[in-house]
Amino acid sequence: MAGKELLKLEPAQWMGIEIRAALGESSTAKWDLTVTLPDGTRKEFKELAFKNPDLQQLESMVFVSDANVATSFSLDDLDIHNE
Repeated sequence: MAGKELLKLEPAQWMGIEIRAALGESSTAKWDLTVTLPDGTRKEFKELAFKNPDLQQLESMVFVSDANVATSFSLDDLDIHNE
């Protein structure tokens, strides 16, 4: 992504976020992102580069906002699994 805006999202709306990446020996150091908007439209972004190409395992997951004012967000139905 390297500073490139992929999608403009409206505040106070639920959306689906799906992230897929292979780790370990099958890692390609790339990941795919699918965003499902409130109207059901799916936006797909394929083969985004890992920030760290040497990443081999998921040790933590952090959700942050880069807003410069007080803000909040909610997470629901979080599912993390290895396929």
